[in-house]
Amino acid sequence: MRILRDVLGCEHIGVSYLRFGPGWRSSVGHRHPTGEEIYVLVEGRARMKIEAEIFTLEAPSAVRVRGQQLRAIRPFGGAPAVFVVAGYPIEDPDETEIIPNFWPIDE
Repeated sequence: MRILRDVLGCEHIGVSYLRFGPGWRSSVGHRHPTGEEIYVLVEGRARMKIEAEIFTLEAPSAVRVRGQQLRAIRPFGGAPAVFVVAGYPIEDPDETEIIPNFWPIDE
């Protein structure tokens, strides 16, 4: 993961680059109650869990996630999944809520 906001000098938007290797799994979800995010899948395939729904994405595609919605990403298939994410800049790390066991590994 690369957070590009400071490098780019952004004042009103956060931008990140995410690359998930094949087979990468995490059970942790998160949300940013202060702002929404747009996830743009630019390479590969991925599954994204937003609240209770799981979506399968294929590049190129994009998903808007509201701030209050819990979310998590996993690559899907045998190749990496690469995202560019844009959203409200988070000044305080405490504004991000981390949810352990949001997406069990075996799902």
